[in-house]
Amino acid sequence: VRVMTARLTSSIPVPPWARTLSLAPSSPGEAEEVVTLEDIRGGEIPGGLLEECVALTRANMAEMYDFSSWKWSDAAKERSFSHDSAHIIVARGMEGQLWGFFHFRFELEENVLTHQTEASLYVHELQVAEEMQGRGLGRHLMAVAESLAEEYD
Repeated sequence: VRVMTARLTSSIPVPPWARTLSLAPSSPGEAEEVVTLEDIRGGEIPGGLLEECVALTRANMAEMYDFSSWKWSDAAKERSFSHDSAHIIVARGMEGQLWGFFHFRFELEENVLTHQTEASLYVHELQVAEEMQGRGLGRHLMAVAESLAEEYD
């Protein structure tokens, strides 16, 4: 399989059904959390958001990276997230806090049997803040990824 990067020149719109999500309270007496999604091209990611995405990924994954041969690197994640072919769907809470995101790219693959080029969506990261885990946000983000893969196939 030969892989080529597909560069889309604009952001990928979040499907209308997925733009807002109401999450049930995590404990009795708490209010539900309304989460909104927005799409950002990697090459256009604002510095503050880039730092937030790296910090969330570090909080969730740095220990696992450090046990691997890759080792954690803020600089490597920043390059990956801000790459021109990267796309990021960001999930923010009612007060603007980053609750999660997924980072993806479209790749063009040539089928060696048919010699046809096919587009595939690869999710490079899917991160959810610890306090939002187990409430369905990750499942929702993955459903958005699946929907985008089908739409842009």
